[in-house]
Amino acid sequence: MTVEILKVSKNGSALNIEWSDGEKSNFNYMWLRDNCETAH
Repeated sequence: MTVEILKVSKNGSALNIEWSDGEKSNFNYMWLRDNCETAH
């Protein structure tokens, strides 16, 4: 089963993703920066 992104939104501290399987993910901006291979 392929899971697709339904919605992406942002707030003051995180990027929020809603997936087609009903799951939701929140990625803190600092975590994204610290884990980005091109940010270093």
